[in-house]
This record gives sequence, structure tokens and C-alpha cells, in this order.
Amino acid sequence: MVSGMGAGPAAFGAQRLIDTGARGLVSFGTCGGLDGGLRAGDLVVASSVMDAAGSCYGADEAASRWVAERAGARTVRGLLVSAAGVVADCDAKRALRARSGACAVDMESAAVAAAAVRCGRPFIVVRAVVDDADTVLPRAVTASVRPNGDVAWMPFLRHLGFSPHAWGEIATLMRSAHKAERTLGRVARALAGS
Repeated sequence: MVSGMGAGPAAFGAQRLIDTGARGLVSFGTCGGLDGGLRAGDLVVASSVMDAAGSCYGADEAASRWVAERAGARTVRGLLVSAAGVVADCDAKRALRARSGACAVDMESAAVAAAAVRCGRPFIVVRAVVDDADTVLPRAVTASVRPNGDVAWMPFLRHLGFSPHAWGEIATLMRSAHKAERTLGRVARALAGS
């Protein structure tokens, strides 16, 4: 199931899966790197997830280890923090890393984890890095992404019109997103073959 971007859609999707009989949940998608050693395309298999309020949820250790061993990608295990919004610049990423100790950030996994724990189901988190700790997300992107993850094209084009240099930033971000997509594809194929 594709839930969309953010905690609300993720919580709704997770609960819907549980209500239809899911025995466990996987938060599978992309994230931002907070650890300076993570690069675009690296895989994060979270050992635990922290929400924006500081509550922590432990991922299923055996399943997480099993995925990490079979991922077929450079994999890091550690804490992932779910933020309430996009963490777009390097200063915000450094502050979040210092506050949480997390290696990566997303906006959905804590909601999935909370639903799983509330209903007594195991969960794992498998995320590929798009933007590393040294990458500033272009304003054209952060100002134009809708809550469900779709792009609002008019604000996007308006920002590009006022900041022509943003084309290069967006091209770099697209290459990074493509690396993350390739990693997630390799992981999915590796797990399907196991």
C-alpha cells in the first residue's frame, strides 16, 4: 500500500492494513540522512524509530537483521527519527541529529510503528537515503510538495522562474532520488527471491 507523505496518511494506511489482517508492517520508502557517513542510495534498516515527541518504538530485531543481511545494498542499522515536516537544510539536520542521535529522518515510520505497537504487530523500517546530511533541499521542492507527496506544479515553476540556479539543485536531487529508487528496487528483488 502506498500511503502518501506524512504521519497522517501513514497512520491511516497502517491501520487499514492491520484491519485487513496484516500480521506485521513494513515502512518502506525514502529518507534523509542525518549521519554524515550516509550517502544517497544507502539503505537504512532502523533498529528503532522515534517520533517528533520523543517516543521510541523498537523494530522487530530478527526481521530487521534478516532484511539487512539480504538487502544487496550498503546498509546502516540505527535509530530513525520521524519529523513532523520536511527537514530541508543542513543546520536543521545537524540539530535534529544532535537532539535525537538518529542516523536518518523521514515523516512516516513512527506513525507506522505506533500503529503496529498499539495493535500488537511487529514492524520493520527499510528506507533509502535521498538527501544526505550535507544536502539542502531546493526551495522549489519544499514549497511545492503537497501532503500526499504530489508536486503542486504552479508553485514549483514559480520558484524556478525566480531562481534559475535551482535547476541544477533539482537535477542533483533527482539523481539522488534515482539512486534511492534503485536501492529500494534491489532490496525488493532480493527479498522477493529469498
